[in-house]
Amino acid sequence: MIKDRKWYLSWQLGALEFNHDDTIVAVGLRCSESEVRLNDILSWLGAPDRVSGNKKAGHLVYFFDQQSETAAIFDVVDERMIKFGTISRSANNTKMMDHATGEEKTFNILDTMEEFTGSELKKSTEQNKD
Repeated sequence: MIKDRKWYLSWQLGALEFNHDDTIVAVGLRCSESEVRLNDILSWLGAPDRVSGNKKAGHLVYFFDQQSETAAIFDVVDERMIKFGTISRSANNTKMMDHATGEEKTFNILDTMEEFTGSELKKSTEQNKD
């Protein structure tokens, strides 16, 4: 069941009425309201399912438990989450210019992403710990 925005924004760490999917949406909406630190996202949601880039510029993807066709994507800029949305898990979901042909091609960005463990994003966040 989809709740209203106010309910999601009432989320607090450890809130028992929020399941995994609700927590992802709540944290995503919080990122949409104001910038949230990357390390806070990782602390609240745990390791992402897919990542790209590093703490300066990258993306985090979390798969929903109850929505097999979509995933949540967070944009990272300068160690802050600046944008949140959803993408398709199985269909093409982004476009890029092919520099060789000059034509636009579509693809699924998840195919270009990696696991969090061993990624540049994980390495760059670990270097930042006190």
